[in-house]
Amino acid sequence: MVATAPLTTALMHADHIFPAPFSITFASSEAIATNVRDWWQSVALLGNGSFFGEAVTPVTVLSAICATLSVLTILLIPRWTWRHLKDRSMSNHEGGGALSAYLVFWAGSVVLVSAAFIFSSLPVETQTSRYLTSLPFAAAAIVPVFARRGTLARAAVILGTAIFAFTSARSLLTGDLISQPTEGPTPQVAREIATVAERLGATEGYAQYWDAAPLTWSSDFRIRAYPVFACRRSPMCPGPLNFIASWYQPHPEVRSFLVTDSTQELYVPPRELGRAFATYTFGTVTMRVYDYDITSDIRWP
Repeated sequence: MVATAPLTTALMHADHIFPAPFSITFASSEAIATNVRDWWQSVALLGNGSFFGEAVTPVTVLSAICATLSVLTILLIPRWTWRHLKDRSMSNHEGGGALSAYLVFWAGSVVLVSAAFIFSSLPVETQTSRYLTSLPFAAAAIVPVFARRGTLARAAVILGTAIFAFTSARSLLTGDLISQPTEGPTPQVAREIATVAERLGATEGYAQYWDAAPLTWSSDFRIRAYPVFACRRSPMCPGPLNFIASWYQPHPEVRSFLVTDSTQELYVPPRELGRAFATYTFGTVTMRVYDYDITSDIRWP
């Protein structure tokens, strides 16, 4: 791995793939308590426990139960694993090594991922719950093993699973899991932008980072919006995160669009792009259509 790392890095740079422009540090002593709060709230959210700030209703009570079960399960996983290893050691039972390794793997992932989350600078409230998505998988892997401990444990697992299944099914059927944004590129805005783009022959363009992918998906890929951001060396730069070089290859004599969102801290379209021949506003979103491919104004790092 040490020998191939420089070669891999060189090949990635040759294809314009660079590390994300942010650094990860140890959390300050003041931030650790906040990170612990973000940890348990994120675990609750990942376990169908989104009840924070909601009115007390049967649905939110179920969400609160799911949140409690999620947090308790994750906290108990290391204990269950330790007890299993201790019981096996005291009984001098031969065999069962595969099960022990299985439990240690999943419990270790819970401990290490949680520690990395709590003691790093990454957490930003529940917006960074994505860094903990392995924890529900660990719970799903270990809880069935816990059910083998006896009738009471089996009943608890069945009841908890039933609550999760019911809450998940209800959310899917009623659309509770689908947020209804009030600003930015909503699905309706994406469809309207796609209609304009198709009419004007400008189905490929660029948008701010957090809007590019939603515009593409919500339009059913009728348009392709690629992420850009403002930078000092040129009117626009690719990214800043998760992009592919081929998205920014110039296509002469092809119209393109630029979508900006006033709710984001990014930029107003740079003057260097020239005057758009058509401009449309959809709430907080503005679409500008150009008679040329504005990719030519992009500069690489």
